[in-house]
Amino acid sequence: MKTPATRRRPTNGGYARGQETRARIIAVALRLFGDRGFDGVSTREIAEEAGVNPPALQYYFDSKEGLYCACAEYVADRVLGATEAMLARAERLLAEKAPATALVEAYCAVSESIVELMFGPEGAVWSAFLGAEQAGFGPGKAYPIFRERFLERADHALSSIVSRLSGDDTPSTEARLRVAAINGQYMVFLNKRPFALAMMKTNGLTPEHARLVKTIVIDHTRTLLSRLSSDEGPHAAGSATGGPER
Repeated sequence: MKTPATRRRPTNGGYARGQETRARIIAVALRLFGDRGFDGVSTREIAEEAGVNPPALQYYFDSKEGLYCACAEYVADRVLGATEAMLARAERLLAEKAPATALVEAYCAVSESIVELMFGPEGAVWSAFLGAEQAGFGPGKAYPIFRERFLERADHALSSIVSRLSGDDTPSTEARLRVAAINGQYMVFLNKRPFALAMMKTNGLTPEHARLVKTIVIDHTRTLLSRLSSDEGPHAAGSATGGPER
């Protein structure tokens, strides 16, 4: 008796040119899910725009939700790949108890790599996809994937730097909130892109605009972090703006 063949995802060719087709489906799905949310897009529509037959989506992703999760995995893996070297350096400097100036620059390097990626060709699509998920227009599967594959590591490294600069060895809730506030500087240009474009009096984000935003964000980040480690920082003795006790 013959054993039924196990269906495998092709890697180098195969069904409709394998991985190339899979990547094209993900690119189309990312854009459509970001524009209209999970329920606002049909698998038939995705297949048509990707130039494949509807059964191809089931072949590669099993279901519409499987495709949605594959989109989240794609974004998370691309972001981690672009920031891996900078995150590893930040983690190494923390382990070595490097001086404050080195930690500040390590944080800025991570931020700079994220800004460059998110203002790249795919950045607006990725931001719209994650934004739709967080706004409740998705099945709630993307953010946990993104957090597990990238955010948890990045948050831990960056909040550890903030805590170390503030005189603590363990990341605190306050440190994590400071990271969210600092990183929110560039998120407004992504999540509120029409507003950002209006502020810059342009209809499209040019490379020059992206460089200007990156320069401003990194300058602000460096200033804020340097203040944390200075005598005038928020936890300095006698500071009038001192935070809550720890």
